[in-house]
This record gives sequence, structure tokens and C-alpha cells, in this order.
Amino acid sequence: MIVATESMAEAIQAAAGFIAARQRGDVEGAEHLLSSFANESQRSLAFCFVAELAVRHLADATGEPSSAWLQEVSAQVAGQATM
Repeated sequence: MIVATESMAEAIQAAAGFIAARQRGDVEGAEHLLSSFANESQRSLAFCFVAELAVRHLADATGEPSSAWLQEVSAQVAGQATM
């Protein structure tokens, strides 16, 4: 688990905001949020945290283990890559 300092918490919120902006079709907002990260490392860690949290919530909501959801994601990505 990533320890969220104040600056990291802001980065995690920006990552979640980026995803929300894309979901609602706000390209400018998404681009603005993507440019708000201090560096590539901060951006990567923030998106990793959001991904881990989302998978954990999905697993909790469905009763399926996180590993099952991650295998499904891997299979979907592999299927997309071969298209």
C-alpha cells in the first residue's frame, strides 16, 4: 500500500479526477489533470494506488478475490493486444 503524504494524496485525487473526466467526455479537464503531476513517478504511483483501490472495492463488492479480477483484466488486455 502506498503511504499517502499530502502531495501524494493530491496526486491520487488528480488520478481519480482524470478517470472521472474521461468518463464524462471532458477531454480538456482530463488533459489538465494529467499535466498537474509533479513528475512521471508521482503520476505512476497515483494511478497504481487508484487501480489497487478500485480492484479492492470490486472484490469486496462481489465477493470474488482480487486475483480473479486481475486475471480477467490481464485476459482482456491480452485479447485487445492481438486485435
